[in-house]
Amino acid sequence: MSVAKEWARLNGFLFFDLKLNQFVLSWSFISIREVVSFMARIKIYSTHTCPICIKAKNLFNKWGVAYDEVYVDQDAQGLMEMSLISQNSRTVPQIVIDNQWIGGFTELTELHMEGGLDRLIGESKTPLNLPEN
Repeated sequence: MSVAKEWARLNGFLFFDLKLNQFVLSWSFISIREVVSFMARIKIYSTHTCPICIKAKNLFNKWGVAYDEVYVDQDAQGLMEMSLISQNSRTVPQIVIDNQWIGGFTELTELHMEGGLDRLIGESKTPLNLPEN
């Protein structure tokens, strides 16, 4: 039996906590199926000193949406990746959802106001096919 199925059988889950930067095991009121199904594949390219990047991350936190951060001020490969994805944009934040470049904070808020962000995040949710307990 796979590890994921065993955790599901025990009604617990193992997840990666981005703030703690480590895996966390929990038996909680939500199942592994619920955790994985609500994780969006979002990447935010930012720097450690960017206040607008913090605003973008705070919005995703407020909406309860998971994201990965790439600090381009300390990661040369991440900076090159951001440049390729964002058509050589030199400003941060740059936001990518499922490998689709969204743009910066302004484009993120415009997309949200037009209702397009809900659609993108909904499409990027990953179902987990585990047997029911």
